[in-house]
Amino acid sequence: GNLDLAELKLDEPAYPDFSLRTQVPDLATALGWLYVIEGSNLGAAVLLKAARKLDLSETWGARHLAPASEGRAVHWRQFKESLDAVDMDRADQERAVHGANEAFLHARALAQYFL
Repeated sequence: GNLDLAELKLDEPAYPDFSLRTQVPDLATALGWLYVIEGSNLGAAVLLKAARKLDLSETWGARHLAPASEGRAVHWRQFKESLDAVDMDRADQERAVHGANEAFLHARALAQYFL
């Protein structure tokens, strides 16, 4: 986050406009996006190991990769239980999958922009 950028003496990057929509998504689509965002916290563990090789840590320079206070696995299980409790019909499930795919494409576009 911003504190990590300040510690590394970096300016906040200018992000391009990768807007995917002009209106607020329905709940099912938003849950698909949230699934991807929450899942990225699991992958952050791998990135944090790489960051440590650069002398960064969850307390300096790489706070954004730190796990939730209860731990990554516990947080993920709690999120999945909450998501599974949402009553969704087949159409809702399809919109959730579509939202997850949008989120992945958005993340890919951002990664390609900065690489």
